[in-house]
Amino acid sequence: MKVLNANVIDTINIFPNKKEILGYKCIYNEQAIFRDGNIIDTKIELKNHSPLGLSWGYNGSGPAQAALAVLCDFTKDDEFSLKYYMDFKNDVICQLPCKDCVLKYSEIQHWVDLKKLVAE
Repeated sequence: MKVLNANVIDTINIFPNKKEILGYKCIYNEQAIFRDGNIIDTKIELKNHSPLGLSWGYNGSGPAQAALAVLCDFTKDDEFSLKYYMDFKNDVICQLPCKDCVLKYSEIQHWVDLKKLVAE
């Protein structure tokens, strides 16, 4: 029996006439990250690294703010996000290209699952 790789599953489109992005759409020139067509909250009220916007692809204040914003939005758990967002920045956000890209939900879920497993 052939087992599908988890990263392949989220690229299968069962509605061929509708192209759907299963992840956060990162638009570099806008310094914004979108989920379902809406800009996600930057979470500056939790930690203010970069009031000018979100960024990715390097190690800096914009990627730190992006990491916190994405983790909070994805997990809906501010406590977990505040505890681990710098690790998420280093492991995921800094590794993204410095251009428009998509951060797959499956990749975030995998990272969160591993972090929770190690924390136990």
